Amino acid sequence: MENSGTNETKSPGVTLDRRLITNITEPSLAILAFVCVTFILVYTKTIAVPFVLAFFLYSALVPLLNWSVVKFKLPRIVVIGIFIVMGPLILLGLILPLIKSVESVYSDVDVYQERLTRLASSFSVWITNKIPILSLVKWKSSNLWAKIPYDDLAHYLTEFVINFFVYLTLTFIFLFFMIIGGTGLGPKEGLIPEIQQKIAHYLLNKFMISFAVGVVSFILYVSLDLDLAFMFGALAFLLNFIPNVGGIIASALPIPVVLLQYGVGWQFYLVLIFNMIFQFMVGNIIEPKVLGDSMELHPIVILVFLMFWGLVWGPIGMFLAVPITAIMRIVFARIDVTRPVAELMSGRLPASLKR
Repeated sequence: MENSGTNETKSPGVTLDRRLITNITEPSLAILAFVCVTFILVYTKTIAVPFVLAFFLYSALVPLLNWSVVKFKLPRIVVIGIFIVMGPLILLGLILPLIKSVESVYSDVDVYQERLTRLASSFSVWITNKIPILSLVKWKSSNLWAKIPYDDLAHYLTEFVINFFVYLTLTFIFLFFMIIGGTGLGPKEGLIPEIQQKIAHYLLNKFMISFAVGVVSFILYVSLDLDLAFMFGALAFLLNFIPNVGGIIASALPIPVVLLQYGVGWQFYLVLIFNMIFQFMVGNIIEPKVLGDSMELHPIVILVFLMFWGLVWGPIGMFLAVPITAIMRIVFARIDVTRPVAELMSGRLPASLKR
């Protein structure tokens, strides 16, 4: 009897210890799992990035593919063949003008050297007049061009081009097998259909908005006869896929070329003011109206995961940050344990925290 009483008095303490251990263990395991998954994502970047890109492109193309089959009453294999042929042709049509634009600038490198030297000299005179003490500093603007690290820039450019074509090739390989293996039919409800619907809605609408941004920017730069006008228009299109910071980067990129080409003239102020107003309207009026809250992500969550995916996968990770984070929210919402996390990602307070 005594032993029985002793066991009864110890049982609450044992239960309390087990709860304490559980409360400590579960967050620790979650942190370890997060670190391990992040390491795997970084280590498998070369394969994971093209696969994710291909999945997103596939999700966006499937509705268009099915619509083409129904609209034109063609066999599915014929429509797939048209898509496979048209894809590389469209991409080639975009890359060739970019190459031509860069070649034209490279051929005029001496002109840019003279403009840069002249601009640096003008700036040194202006800053010396504003701050007389700086007249003691010897400005050597003539050597400015010689100090540019050409070898490092060439190495970086070569590495970028190689990585770009590696990712592009792997993405098309994955996309090809996804399209060939997909039937276009299947359940209309469930996890995968919900993910594909969200991605398709986001990417198609984002594509249309970004395309309009690129065209408007290109028209502005061409009307000013700005060098690299096509490249800056293409960058405005691409960078618009990066939320929050993409528009700022796209607005700032043409400024150095405008300065070198026209100096601080009316063209400089036109590009600066137009880009600021235009990007503000797109980011704060047009996109919220068109996209709405389709991804169900709080702006702070988007900003945090934008930085996270940028650290993990670089610039491509920033392009993919919103759809990947939306997929995480959808998956978390279907698991009881992680449902409160999904609520927080949507900007809603979980029911368990309202008590």
